[in-house]
Amino acid sequence: MARHSIGEFEKKGVVSIWVAIVPWRQIPGDYFEEHYGREKDEPFSRFAEDFKFGFYDHDFVDTNAVTDQPKSVERLIGECSYSTSFLAAAGAAVKRHKLEQADFVFLLYDIAYPPKITKVSRSEYMAFLGSFPYDTEASSAFPFEG
Repeated sequence: MARHSIGEFEKKGVVSIWVAIVPWRQIPGDYFEEHYGREKDEPFSRFAEDFKFGFYDHDFVDTNAVTDQPKSVERLIGECSYSTSFLAAAGAAVKRHKLEQADFVFLLYDIAYPPKITKVSRSEYMAFLGSFPYDTEASSAFPFEG
């Protein structure tokens, strides 16, 4: 299956969210490692390869992880940037997808990831939760607890 340019999915004011479906320690250490300067047909990261897109700007990424025990996905997301503007919608998606507890979330801002186009909504390690409008003036719903 072909890899898409992340530029195809750019949409200002939208955040796409993925949730770990395995414990954080089971995700390979290089899964999100970014590889700059690769040839055009080589994957930017294993994560991007799994979800069928190439380069993404890490300046538009937010992550949250816990290593001791799973946490509420709503809490993990709520500790991320601008989350008061999308937590209610993301929380509803958490319940629909039955992803209530996790160790890690990955957010990619200004991207509306389209699983209908890529035909990928899950990898061995991550599940796509959805894309949600966000407001850059919004605060985090919860203070970051690390």
